[in-house]
Amino acid sequence: MASVYTQVSYYVQPLIIIFGTIGALLNQALFYYRKPLRTASCTYYFRALSTNDLCVIWFVIFIQWLDSAFNISPTEDYDWFCKLFTYLNYTFYTISPYYIVLACLDRLCTSSTNVHLRRIATVRVAPFLITGTAIIIFLAYVHVLFYVNVSYGTSFYVYTLGTPFYRDELFKLFKRIRHRLHRHEDSTVDIHRHQVVREAGD
Repeated sequence: MASVYTQVSYYVQPLIIIFGTIGALLNQALFYYRKPLRTASCTYYFRALSTNDLCVIWFVIFIQWLDSAFNISPTEDYDWFCKLFTYLNYTFYTISPYYIVLACLDRLCTSSTNVHLRRIATVRVAPFLITGTAIIIFLAYVHVLFYVNVSYGTSFYVYTLGTPFYRDELFKLFKRIRHRLHRHEDSTVDIHRHQVVREAGD
């Protein structure tokens, strides 16, 4: 199995690196040079997602490819590199889906009939949500920098005490936010419907 993985990684991972980098750079160019897209708040989340994808490609996949294809593995030789690599691996892979969630939240707020929710979908709020989400995730995995060690002779092993707890709490947080938004949206629609019915009756 290890030999098959090595052979597949040797040919597939370079393609992921090349085409992934090209795709992420094209996304950045598209969202930046198209003025209608540049002024949309949702664009900020997609650009942040593309930037994070570049980090995944060059700080995670590229290092894994060097290990599997050329047996160049600093994670086995340097304890600090093992800790840092594992930390970036967890954080970068975790950030991506939350940026997609923020983009969906932005579209939900944009189409809302509530003026307060529509204020969330602005170019002023987007950078704060992007930065805040990244900070929370980086802090959530900071324990990895202390609980990861090198197992010499095999590879590095990961001991991440509390990782499921952090992931569950972040998921619950976004779930509560979505639930409150939907509940607020439903109440706003009901109030608007009652006003229309009352005006029609008058």
